[in-house]
This record gives sequence, structure tokens and C-alpha cells, in this order.
Amino acid sequence: DGFTNYEEWLADTLPNDGNSFLKIVDFSADGMVVFSSSANRKYLLEYRIDLTDTNEIWQIEVDWFDGSYPQTVQSVSTSTINRFYRVRAKLR
Repeated sequence: DGFTNYEEWLADTLPNDGNSFLKIVDFSADGMVVFSSSANRKYLLEYRIDLTDTNEIWQIEVDWFDGSYPQTVQSVSTSTINRFYRVRAKLR
């Protein structure tokens, strides 16, 4: 899957499984982001409006929160239509 062993350890995913990696798997129009996750990690959900603007920084949508296994569903703002999300992981 292209991730290092350290990145796999940090995300609590399986390094020998190409389908096991931290990823957003769904976003719904009613403001729900679904991502692969672990009950042993905390997550930060960030967004940007424009991916081509190199000066734009990622904004925090939801500060560090506990994940669940095998997926976490997190509600997000629906105030802006064009949002690009990313999820980050850290140890609990």
C-alpha cells in the first residue's frame, strides 16, 4: 500500500495487508465522514477548501478524538460545499 512500517504502526494498520491503511472511506451530503480506524488511536480531522492553493493551510474540523474499530463516523460542518478532508492519527 506504499506506507512505511512506522506509518502502519502509527495508524494501527496491518503492514502485510495492502487493503489495511488509514483512509476516508465515505462522505455523505448530511455531513458524515467515515474512515478506517482503531480503538487504540486518537484522530484529528482537518479540511481545506482548495487543494491547488499552496498557501492554504489545513484547518481543524474536529480536534483529537478517540477512534473505534474498524471504522469511525464523525459529523462535520456542512456550511461549505467544497471541502477536502484528511484524517491524522496518533497514539492514545
